[in-house]
Amino acid sequence: MLSSVFMRRLNLFNNPDVVQTVTTENAVPGSGKRRWKRLACYLPLAALVAEFVWIFLLFMALVFAVGDTPYVNTPDKSRFFGWLSSVPAAAGVLFGVIGIGLRLPVKIVDWIFLIAGTAACAGLFCLCMSGLW
Repeated sequence: MLSSVFMRRLNLFNNPDVVQTVTTENAVPGSGKRRWKRLACYLPLAALVAEFVWIFLLFMALVFAVGDTPYVNTPDKSRFFGWLSSVPAAAGVLFGVIGIGLRLPVKIVDWIFLIAGTAACAGLFCLCMSGLW
């Protein structure tokens, strides 16, 4: 003797009005969200590349601004250029912390690049702020 719950479930599967046909719209989840999540994992690495380009541009601006005159370094100027040069690295750390906090990585490779990019940006931020860079 079959239970009434089992009979109701069996009846649901046999009823063609209840069974939903599989189409491409309902079978494949929205890949747009997944793509943006995967790209967001690489933002710290992009910020790392932007950091090197930014430091090069700041150096070139300093060379062109000073020209032939000797550059006199003061603590205020050093602190200003330290903060200015660390902006992309700070953005990379911020993107990395947000990505880790929201658990944006989909695959293990995404996790590796997100953590490596965040750690590298944090290291460059420390170097810029301590005056070693």
